[in-house]
Amino acid sequence: FRAEESLAAVTRKKQLTGTMTLSPDLAFRGKDLPEMKRTLSGQVSLRGDDLVLHGLDIDEALSTVDQAQQLNLADVGAFLLAGPLGTAATKGYQFGGTSPSAAGGNESRLTRLVSDWTVRDGVAEAKDVAFATRKNRIAMKGKLDIVNERFMDVTVAVLDEKGCVKLRQKISGPFRNPQLDKVSTLESVVSPMLGIFERAKRLMGRSGCETFYAGSVPHPR
Repeated sequence: FRAEESLAAVTRKKQLTGTMTLSPDLAFRGKDLPEMKRTLSGQVSLRGDDLVLHGLDIDEALSTVDQAQQLNLADVGAFLLAGPLGTAATKGYQFGGTSPSAAGGNESRLTRLVSDWTVRDGVAEAKDVAFATRKNRIAMKGKLDIVNERFMDVTVAVLDEKGCVKLRQKISGPFRNPQLDKVSTLESVVSPMLGIFERAKRLMGRSGCETFYAGSVPHPR
């Protein structure tokens, strides 16, 4: 199906175009919507290649300290929730905290997008959720409580080539009014005198890092 058909409800300012494959394998029972949500279980997968995100140049937004400090990773991560889960999780929430210089008429080329979820008793857990642009890879972890309509320990992260975190932002609370933590590592890791990830790479090289993502989306070459 066409990506823009699924993502029109996510945001009016940005649109993802291209062809994606949606593979739902979900079951539920019940006589009303609340009971159906509580019993919803199964798996759902969304995959696409060579997509175009209009209205935001992600690589440009991550290219300098000033612009990265203005970037809302939750805004970018909304496109990882594409499909039926994303419609529920992003309903009523206005995204749009991205860098002005990276928005407008700009666009991002997404070479690969994967959004695989396991659903059990109305709670969806991210299993392999990530996308890659020409220069960056962004992944998401966490759960969506569809019954109570809440984000559960959701984290969106910009990754290095090893799958370790460069930048991260946590999302929690109700779908309609989520709490967004400040993008971490910017103040503690990045120095204005260095490239945005150069100092982070040095620190991680000394102390090692915990792999955030080891899924099927490869790092850009």
